[in-house]
Amino acid sequence: MESKSNNHRKFHIFVVDKDKAGIDKTLSALKSEQYKFTEVTKIKDLPAALKKEKADLVILDVDLNDADGVEICWDIRAESSLAKLPIVFYSERSDDFTQIAAFEAGADEFVSKTARNRLYASRIKALLRRCYDKEDT
Repeated sequence: MESKSNNHRKFHIFVVDKDKAGIDKTLSALKSEQYKFTEVTKIKDLPAALKKEKADLVILDVDLNDADGVEICWDIRAESSLAKLPIVFYSERSDDFTQIAAFEAGADEFVSKTARNRLYASRIKALLRRCYDKEDT
C-alpha cells in the first residue's frame, strides 16, 4: 500500500504572538517551508478566525498582550470544530509549570524560543506529518 506525502500541500499556519518581532522569529525559522501564514497579535475572536480561515496549525505564545496563551488554548479546544486542530506553543517561558499547563490545556507540542530554528522547524514539520498524513491514505 502506497502512502501519499503532504509535500505538495501548502499548510495554513496561524502564528499568534504578542508582537511582530515574535512573529518574525517564527517566520524566519519556517521560511524554507512552503507554508501560508496568518499573523495574529490581537487575540479577540481568534477561534472564529481559525474556523473562517481553515487553519491547519496554530503556533501560540504563552505571554500575549491581551490574553493568556494557555487560556486561549482552552478556548480553541472548547470549540468542537477546532478540537483536533494542532497547537504548538513557542515561548520564552518554558519552565515545567508552564509546559504542563500548556499540555493540560490541549497543546500538541511545546518549543522554547531558545531552540534552534532547525529543531523548531523539524518539530512543526513532524507534527503536521503526524496530523495530516493519515488523512491522505
